[in-house]
Amino acid sequence: MEAGPRERSVGALRIQLCFAAAYAVAALVGRATVPDGGQVSLVWPAAGVGVLWLAWAAVRPRSDLAVALALHAVVAGAVLAATGASGALAPALAAANVVQSLAGALVLGPVARVPGPDDGPPPLETARGTVRLVTGSVAATLLGAAGGTLALALADGTGISAGSAFALWWGRNLAGTTAVVAVVVLVATPLRARRPLRPPDLTTARLLELAAVVAVTAAAFAVVFREGGPSAFYPLLAVTVWVGLRFSGPVVAAFVAAFGAAAIMLTLAGTGPFAALDDPTAQAVDVQLFVAVSAAVGLVLAASLSDQRRSLARSAEAEAEARSRADLYRAVADEITDGVVVMDLEGGVVARNAAAAVMLDEHGITSNRRAVVHRPDGTRMPVEELPSSKAIRDGSAVAEDLVLVREGRSPTVLSTAAARLDDLRPFAAGPGVVAVYRDVTADRAQRDELAGFAGMVAHDLRSPLTAARGWVELVQLGLGRATREDLVSWLDHAHEATDRMGTLIEDLLAHAGSTGQALELVDVDLAALVRDVVAVQGADDAVVVLDLPPVRADAGLVRQLMVNLVGNALKYADPAVAPHVVVDAVPPDDDGSSEVVVRVTDNGLGIAPEDREAVFSRFYRAHREHADIHGHGLGLALCRTVVERHGGRIRVEDAPGGRGSRFVLTLPGADPAPLPASRAGRAAS
Repeated sequence: MEAGPRERSVGALRIQLCFAAAYAVAALVGRATVPDGGQVSLVWPAAGVGVLWLAWAAVRPRSDLAVALALHAVVAGAVLAATGASGALAPALAAANVVQSLAGALVLGPVARVPGPDDGPPPLETARGTVRLVTGSVAATLLGAAGGTLALALADGTGISAGSAFALWWGRNLAGTTAVVAVVVLVATPLRARRPLRPPDLTTARLLELAAVVAVTAAAFAVVFREGGPSAFYPLLAVTVWVGLRFSGPVVAAFVAAFGAAAIMLTLAGTGPFAALDDPTAQAVDVQLFVAVSAAVGLVLAASLSDQRRSLARSAEAEAEARSRADLYRAVADEITDGVVVMDLEGGVVARNAAAAVMLDEHGITSNRRAVVHRPDGTRMPVEELPSSKAIRDGSAVAEDLVLVREGRSPTVLSTAAARLDDLRPFAAGPGVVAVYRDVTADRAQRDELAGFAGMVAHDLRSPLTAARGWVELVQLGLGRATREDLVSWLDHAHEATDRMGTLIEDLLAHAGSTGQALELVDVDLAALVRDVVAVQGADDAVVVLDLPPVRADAGLVRQLMVNLVGNALKYADPAVAPHVVVDAVPPDDDGSSEVVVRVTDNGLGIAPEDREAVFSRFYRAHREHADIHGHGLGLALCRTVVERHGGRIRVEDAPGGRGSRFVLTLPGADPAPLPASRAGRAAS
């Protein structure tokens, strides 16, 4: 639940008091380093605490900033007064410290604030942020040094020159600001984000390396503090460089803070190379400048390497994302059935998908060496009229059909579109063309077939329609003049014409249903279904149904199939003999096939060998010479559609003995489990 205004105010006040307490402690630590008889402390870690405090308050409501400034001034003045600062000097030095803290907070901005859990890494982990910390600290402490020096100059008995006071104030506050801000921000950030304090790059091997660094540094400190002069300290920067190049910002900050604090304390205790200087102020300034320089060098190096690692990680992530995207595009391109080809301006193939590879290898699309390209009207298409050539010349080419004519093979129809690409990188330099090829041979054949189908339907409907209209007009003309017998005869002829139209429409609907409806596969008792078909047609005396195994099929479509096969066998009976039709099945082979082979054998007129393939085409009729046998040539076309939709085959051959025909078809067998009687009844109904 979101906190209310009162809770937020109380929370902000608690944070203010924590900052005030931390500032007081840091100020007391600093005031403990005031030389005897002096007024200015040699060390001032409170400078960093003050910057952190006001940097937090600067992004809060103005009332919080006002409270922070007031508390800062009160705490600073109280500590100074309590630790021996003169009555006039305490408020002046407190004011200088407040001005310096405010300047540092405004200059450093987000660098001196601990980011929230969702704000990402702190700016101090970047080279730009670290440089801002150093330069901002220098600027703010220079301003504070000027104010502090002015306050000291106005006080009597400070015992220190203006130049020494300025140098001391600037050096101690620069070290305090840089070290404290860096350590607090870099260490507090993972704590606030509830991440492990140990950096992720601090592996076991790195820990061993860090232990070696600490040991080397401690040994170097011992040597320098025992034998070296002030200048001997600066070669120790090499160790800081080592740490900065190998470890992250928090480790570098902790390392510099620990050894820097040790160097300062030993120097103030009168031990080490800096203690060899005669002036205590010079000692404090030199050692703290050394700490500030060490912190700046180490943090800048660590931040630069962190920037580099982040940049490499972003590059690797972008590369991985680009690779994944390319793999996805390639997978998508290879899954589509259209051929996609990228070519240079010379027609050379630069890239292609799997479908295009098949087309190129089979047809020679781009080279045009193995196939002659024609327009749909049969005229040859010149190279400059190819879609790819048009795209190079005009920028794009709309989809158009190309007919590839190859010796010894059927023509292939490809729908082709192309577009110009200004740059083919990374595949090739310069512009090129992308072309998309789709094999529409079957689609165009179906379209032509549908066009012919529509024409035949129109023709077959027109004949009975014309006849019906003629007989009806004759009735209209004969009303009142023709005899009743003539009128009835004319109306009977009109009725016969409309019956033929109705039959044709029913056949068309049945054919359309066999093609478009979804299959509902069930186990069908084929023997019961065929016997029911025979009974409905009233042909029990002419049709013999032997044992038939169950099939796995769409019961409705199989019924249409058997209605047409049995009906044709009876329709095309030989007038000279009594019709006899046998429906049986061939025993399954031992090859494990689950197909059921069904045969419908008759003793009728038969089908000539040259018609045995054509009879399965729409509107094709054998035995047209028998005018008394009516039909539209759709029944066997429906039979082939039904069988092929079930994955089977159908053919016609001579019946045994040469009289009549035998239709042989295959359907998938039913599941091995016995077929329940109720289910067989439903399948056959």
